Amino acid sequence: MLFSRLRFLLSRSSGLSGCVCLWLTVLAVPVHAESLEKAIEAYDFKEYQEAAQWLRPWAEKGEVEAQYRFGTLYENGQGVAKNLEEAKRWYRNAAAQGHVRARRRLEALEGRPARSGSETVAIKWYQDLAEQGDADAQYNLAFMYETGFSVPKDNGKAAHWYDAAAEKKHVLAQRV
Repeated sequence: MLFSRLRFLLSRSSGLSGCVCLWLTVLAVPVHAESLEKAIEAYDFKEYQEAAQWLRPWAEKGEVEAQYRFGTLYENGQGVAKNLEEAKRWYRNAAAQGHVRARRRLEALEGRPARSGSETVAIKWYQDLAEQGDADAQYNLAFMYETGFSVPKDNGKAAHWYDAAAEKKHVLAQRV
């Protein structure tokens, strides 16, 4: 990981003084992950084996971003053996804490909205996201109410969510 980080930093520098400063910076950075930030940095640098090793303790402690990223490692087989059930487990943990991208990935892996009582989990998630101000969720929820897709048709709710999304500059909502 140290060498890939160095290659990245050197590609961004110019001149001998930049190289010397970068060498000193790289040598001062510890090679092990002492914090969640270092684990996420390994992930961002596509050092997936190190990321998996370093994210695991954070994910097990319940850190939501670590759980989400750990799920992506399992989903894509990066640094760990591909295992969609394990990916879903970590996404479920992160989604339960309100992580939006984890909810979206879990729904995508499920392939269809899972039923929870009389409403779908997808509707609940869209509702939660829309109420948190997510313009895409507001638009999707409006479309569902307008067309009656998975929910009872309700033009009043459709108009409410289209307006909310349009206020957030959602292009499709502004055209309705």
